Amino acid sequence: MAPSSAHGRPQTDRVFNKVAVPSSGVTTYRPIVVPFGFYAHNSVQVTTCTGGANDGNLCTAGTALADCGTGITCDGHTINNITREMVVNIFGGNATAWTDLGASYSVSGDSSNSIVACMRHAGSGTHSTLDYAIMRAQAFP
Repeated sequence: MAPSSAHGRPQTDRVFNKVAVPSSGVTTYRPIVVPFGFYAHNSVQVTTCTGGANDGNLCTAGTALADCGTGITCDGHTINNITREMVVNIFGGNATAWTDLGASYSVSGDSSNSIVACMRHAGSGTHSTLDYAIMRAQAFP
């Protein structure tokens, strides 16, 4: 997804950098444009090890010593990425709370840690693409 400007419009000039693309061999490539993005409210938090050999590993306050090592802290911060497996669990109905994805995930101010999954309307193509490319992990022909 293209970064947004201060006005909320995509900044395609930064994505494509206005570089001329050679046309030779273009027909042999099949780029995939995925018509959706995943967004999480900034209250969704994840705790990870800060520093040391395990920097960035998931942890909880109760497992910090085992997960991070001696003298390394386990700090919470806003989630910035989700894996394909997490998306499959969310849209497959197996994860209805962020804690279903692991004890390191939580939502500030929501003790139920609820996940709200939203989709575009039927017939938009988004659901088909999500099902084919993400849920089934198939490449487009």
